[in-house]
Amino acid sequence: MGKSRPQWMPTAPAALVLLLAGWIGLSLLCREEVARRPEPPPRPARPAQDVACVYSSYGAAKQFVARQLTSPSTAKWPTVSQVSVGRVPGEADQWRIVSYVDSQNGFGAMVRTKWTAEVEYHGRDQWTLVSLTTD
Repeated sequence: MGKSRPQWMPTAPAALVLLLAGWIGLSLLCREEVARRPEPPPRPARPAQDVACVYSSYGAAKQFVARQLTSPSTAKWPTVSQVSVGRVPGEADQWRIVSYVDSQNGFGAMVRTKWTAEVEYHGRDQWTLVSLTTD
């Protein structure tokens, strides 16, 4: 005779059924929880002119920031999708860009510089620097 199992211990098929039932129950609870979450409101589409200004203002700001770098040729810039770009409140033609740049310092080490620039558009892709702060 083999070892007898305690009466409270389920057989292998019964254990499998209990495990499967528990897994299904958890899956249903999780699915219900996800279904209850509200959808975030859709972001309004930007007019084509604004999209062009986002790219153009970021390009202009990068040029102004590059002038401040010790080694601008080593600069690695994030893509525009990784940058915060928006109009300055109350200023129709001013844009604020918050970003960073990785570049070499005077010792050749790569350092990250966080920066915020405000630039003003004068038409025909002409931009002036209103303010520039670096961390």
